[in-house]
Amino acid sequence: MKDKLKALWDAIVAQSIAAWAKISAYTFIVGILAGIIFIIAKYRDILIDLIVGSAKRDVDAAQKKDDALKATEDAAKAQANQLVQKANDLDSGKTPVSDDWNKK
Repeated sequence: MKDKLKALWDAIVAQSIAAWAKISAYTFIVGILAGIIFIIAKYRDILIDLIVGSAKRDVDAAQKKDDALKATEDAAKAQANQLVQKANDLDSGKTPVSDDWNKK
């Protein structure tokens, strides 16, 4: 009787070990798959953050370039306005030419 109980106990232990091996393997596989899914989800978020950050840097660089070009344009406009004013000032001191300039 004792041998039968020992054999039964050994069978139960062997089945428990085999079941634990299967369960732990499935648990390991499910854990790995969950980890991969988590990494993919986080990779997506990280990729979005990188793209948005890159776009923001591009916009900031374009804004700086636009500001520099605007400053250059404003300086050129000011210089052109000064030249126009100077030309108007040169012309204002002279007497206008009449239609009969070639007749005496």
